[in-house]
Amino acid sequence: MLLWVNLHPGFVAGFGLLTVWLVAAVVKWSKSLMGQNEGDEEEAQEWACWFGLIGLGCLAATLLNPYGIELHRHILWYLFSPSSVTTHVTEWLSPDFHNPRLYWFELLLPVCAAAGLWNAWRRRFAWCVLSLAGIHLALAAVRNVPICAILCAAPVASLIDELVGPYSFMIPFDDTGRRTSSLRAGVAICFGIASLLVLGGYWSKPMPLAPESSMPVAAVTHLPPGRLFTSDSWADYVIYTNSGRRVFFDCRSDAYRGDFVQAYLRVMKAEPGWQEVLMKYRIAVALVPRTSAISAALASSVEWKLFYADETAAVFERSET
Repeated sequence: MLLWVNLHPGFVAGFGLLTVWLVAAVVKWSKSLMGQNEGDEEEAQEWACWFGLIGLGCLAATLLNPYGIELHRHILWYLFSPSSVTTHVTEWLSPDFHNPRLYWFELLLPVCAAAGLWNAWRRRFAWCVLSLAGIHLALAAVRNVPICAILCAAPVASLIDELVGPYSFMIPFDDTGRRTSSLRAGVAICFGIASLLVLGGYWSKPMPLAPESSMPVAAVTHLPPGRLFTSDSWADYVIYTNSGRRVFFDCRSDAYRGDFVQAYLRVMKAEPGWQEVLMKYRIAVALVPRTSAISAALASSVEWKLFYADETAAVFERSET
């Protein structure tokens, strides 16, 4: 936790996990005290104490950062304040299922939901909560899709194991020796198939498992000098490919003031006043999505000229006056 809190604010998710397991352990302990789970009282008490102690230790570790308690206040403001910019930043919006890159997530959703309901039916409420909470987080913000996949991995695995495991290779559970040998053979076969696929992809043209990149890969090589305006997600890619290039706005939205974010949105949506914003901040180059509103506005403006364009992006340069 000490390393996590000094690298990324996602450490908050760790407290969510600990809270779920702590509550589950306390509920189990309470049931054992009431006689519903006889014989489990000592084990349930031990787990509840361990989760409580770990939670307190992690909470103390989060204070060991350069900002102390101010970091926690900033995270709470960023996530819950009405003046926060999370409702305007792409990664905080709900998933767009028209995006081909989310087709795999669309297939994963019913599996995760089934795992959550299955574990609820099996009275494993911690895994049920993790599955449903992961789905909720992912549907609330696209940036949480990977978190959903991580949270649902164990519940989904348990569902598959209970439904498919007893029939693996049609060997009964009481035949331990034969089953172990069969599982080893199955693992070896899976590794062999995976190796063949990797080698086949290396020596031949790999099978496309996703659409072409949505990043302006070619356009960034045709950028003229000057202060650059681009979208928040593309700005991150520009910084990655050219760390010395100055951008107007990027995905570190919590570092910008609310009025600055509104100015960025005004330009991206080509709302009245977008020209004044670009003039105020001396923007000389614009890298924008080819079909965006600001791309059409720049193309119709006499103050800007098209410098480069492809299927993904368009690069505009301010005209000499």
